[in-house]
Amino acid sequence: MLRMILKYLLPVVFLCLAIIGFRYLSQSTPPTAKEKKNRQPPLVSLVPLPQENPPVTIAGWGHVSPVQQIQLNAAVSGRIIRVADAFTPGGIVVQGTPLVWIDPQPYSATVDRLQAQLAAVQADLRIEKGKQRIAAQELALAQAASAAPLTDTALILREPQYQKAEAAVAAARAAVDQARLDLDNTCVRAPFTGVLQSIQMHTGSHVSPGTSLAVLTGSDAAQVTASVPLHTFHLIDWEKETAVQITGPSGVQRRGTLLRWLPTLSKATRMAEIVIRLPDPLGIDSASPSLPFQSYVHVAFTGKTLPGARLLPRRLLRRNDAVWLYQGGRLTVYPVTVIHQHEDQVWIRTTFPPEASLIATDLTAPVPGMRLGVKPDQTGDVPPVSGDTP
Repeated sequence: MLRMILKYLLPVVFLCLAIIGFRYLSQSTPPTAKEKKNRQPPLVSLVPLPQENPPVTIAGWGHVSPVQQIQLNAAVSGRIIRVADAFTPGGIVVQGTPLVWIDPQPYSATVDRLQAQLAAVQADLRIEKGKQRIAAQELALAQAASAAPLTDTALILREPQYQKAEAAVAAARAAVDQARLDLDNTCVRAPFTGVLQSIQMHTGSHVSPGTSLAVLTGSDAAQVTASVPLHTFHLIDWEKETAVQITGPSGVQRRGTLLRWLPTLSKATRMAEIVIRLPDPLGIDSASPSLPFQSYVHVAFTGKTLPGARLLPRRLLRRNDAVWLYQGGRLTVYPVTVIHQHEDQVWIRTTFPPEASLIATDLTAPVPGMRLGVKPDQTGDVPPVSGDTP
């Protein structure tokens, strides 16, 4: 029985071992020169070398705040008899618009009384003028009859009395002007165009001079106080008007103007602080989207030019601050110096070799000097691939 099994099993075992040995030998055989020549190198996409001396983009974060914000106070005392329809939180008011009316009757009566007093002292002044003319005539007759000239004639001509009457008229006129001003102040007007932030008084309330009526925030312009990296501060060009791109919540885009810098660093971040003017932040006078006060915004603007620098997409900056270059069909790992960064861009300083192109394709296992191919749509833009083996 055993002899029968060995008779049929051994040929099968030998056949399997022969097949396994053949496969092993065929796989371990080095490729021929023809096979090696036909092996295709990795295909890459190329981009031109970046231009020199690009302007720097400076960016930071900040918040929107009003340029004007005041407590709207009463200048006279009295009872509020009426308020404007816009006198409500969020109400939009134009400069000079009446907002609050205080009972004017007491002040109107005061104006009438003081005008009567002014008329009385003006009459006294005219009477004194008549007396002065009579005194002058009498003095002339006395000097004609006297051999010696009269020297001290001020009292004779009633000059002190006339000056007193003039002063009384001036005081009465000033009192009338003040009374008219108080009467005018019974109507409280908006000192500038803006939005009412909050309301403290209503119809029927009694107010005194200095009583807060409302908080008014100017809407013509706002300012953005933003923090930027300290190492980029010297790249800001303060000699020209610089436009600033402002991005608010939900992607709201607005444009502002760079105004000035603050002399102290931010306490929280130790960064430089700049001030940006934002016109019409609430979009009241234009079709611009609203950017509410206290919004946290991103700002970006163009600074000075960095001599000898080149602008490079961040994705093309490889490990250890290097770029991949295509030269003569081979890969060159070329070190560069990074001098500035902003989001998806970097500014580098280097001198590229001639007839080189940047490789935009990511390679799984890059080896300096390895052969590369160029994707078919770019073969006319770069030197042909060399036929040399790596």
